[in-house]
Amino acid sequence: MGMGYERAAPYYDLFGAKDDGAFLAALLSRTGGPALVVGAGTAREALPLAAAGEEVVAVDRSEAMLAVAADKTAARRLGGRLRLLRADARDFSLRRRFPLVVALNLFAHFVEEGEASAALRNFRVHLAPGGRLLLNVETPAWRPPDPPVEESRELGDGRRLRRTVKYRPTRRPHVYAIELWFDVLHGDLLLDRILERDEVRLFRPDEVRQLAATAGLRVDEVYADFASAPLQDSSPEAVFVFK
Repeated sequence: MGMGYERAAPYYDLFGAKDDGAFLAALLSRTGGPALVVGAGTAREALPLAAAGEEVVAVDRSEAMLAVAADKTAARRLGGRLRLLRADARDFSLRRRFPLVVALNLFAHFVEEGEASAALRNFRVHLAPGGRLLLNVETPAWRPPDPPVEESRELGDGRRLRRTVKYRPTRRPHVYAIELWFDVLHGDLLLDRILERDEVRLFRPDEVRQLAATAGLRVDEVYADFASAPLQDSSPEAVFVFK
């Protein structure tokens, strides 16, 4: 399992804005807290939950990503509500249950057989009776962008960061190799280059349902996106709420 962004973690929040905030807030209003966020990264989902007044435990494997999360938590003075924990999604044990468990943009990293099942079983152990688990997956209808996506951000000190994302198929069904190139530039001068390599996996929605059922979870809602569009065979993403 997965990419840790060990050197690129400070740049992670500059890219890939998400559209799940309103959906997550609405779900929190139904479940209440405390909340458990798994694969929390830089605490992008965990911080708004804590800012809403809930106790939050945020779990991630990457020390570098959690360091960024800690800085953001301190800057917003939310340390009293948000606890950061370095652990693997598949086997941590908090010996408590949560009305809301969130695992967004995590399942792509469960490439090896049994990893997703182990995580779902662990989520079930930590889910309170009547609680909800929110997760999403990219489906086999997703296609890598061609040509590769290249984006730039100004760093505010004369430097510019350019990120290039490249995918290539592997021999395994629904598994892609991914490369993320982070180039720090001043004008045309390359100051630093960071390369993150990993593999990512696509999941069929029926496969996710079956794995979740085996873990003792039932589908409450399923959508094609965080705007609650109906899931179709052509949908590149699936959003699940389990109970």
